[in-house]
Amino acid sequence: MEWKARSWDQPNESAKHENGRHKERKWPRQGKESERQQQTKRATQGEKVDEAKEEKRTTARETNERSKEKRGARKQNESMRKKDRRTKKT
Repeated sequence: MEWKARSWDQPNESAKHENGRHKERKWPRQGKESERQQQTKRATQGEKVDEAKEEKRTTARETNERSKEKRGARKQNESMRKKDRRTKKT
């Protein structure tokens, strides 16, 4: 049997120039971004994340304050009820 060159054994001729070097692409592939673009994207995403975290914190603080107020009102109501009971018995 004679050995035959297979297509995957051969270099890819379509990707090469006449002088044998690989062609340079004129445009970057879609999905590939320059380092500067990636840095700016990361920075804006970081800012968005920081804003979202701050928003969460403020809402949590507000809900905590509301729940504290409710707790205080409940305690006050209970103490008023106890006073009423004491006055009714006597």
